[in-house]
Amino acid sequence: ANFSYVKTFSGEASFHKASFTKEANFVEVPFTAANFLNAKFSGKANFRNATFSELADFRNANFSEEADFSDAKFSGETIQFMEAIFIKEANFVKAAFTAETNLLLARFSGKANFNRATFAEAVDFSHAEFLEKADFYDATFAKGVDFSEVLFPEADFRYTQFLGEIPFSDPFYKAWIKSY
Repeated sequence: ANFSYVKTFSGEASFHKASFTKEANFVEVPFTAANFLNAKFSGKANFRNATFSELADFRNANFSEEADFSDAKFSGETIQFMEAIFIKEANFVKAAFTAETNLLLARFSGKANFNRATFAEAVDFSHAEFLEKADFYDATFAKGVDFSEVLFPEADFRYTQFLGEIPFSDPFYKAWIKSY
């Protein structure tokens, strides 16, 4: 499916329970509200430079191939990736999140790339699974971020800015950061 460069989706674009069997392209699409709840992406999902001005709902979405959200802009009231499954690389390089973001219980089987991403509001990664490298190089967390109950087999937080609540209060994380 190729929706790249669509001028606008006015109102809600609902892809609830949609199944994309090949590559799904939404490059530079300006969504007002996007509902991808329980959507299945069998090919690459390309949301590079897309904008989500009110709602971005990817709860329980399943990405079998690369999911590219690089340079995407997420704003509005709700940004949901709760229980989303990323089988291959999840790319959020330079993505901008200006509303509270929920990645609770998300599963990243491939590399999770958040380098240079900016989070203006609180972020919840609690109980998320990172099975490969989690890259937060030069990311910015302006408000609180919750990494509770998350284990990183490999993670890069070099040059990351935590401007809100310290996310690593557990003694395990303090020891891990010192050894890094």
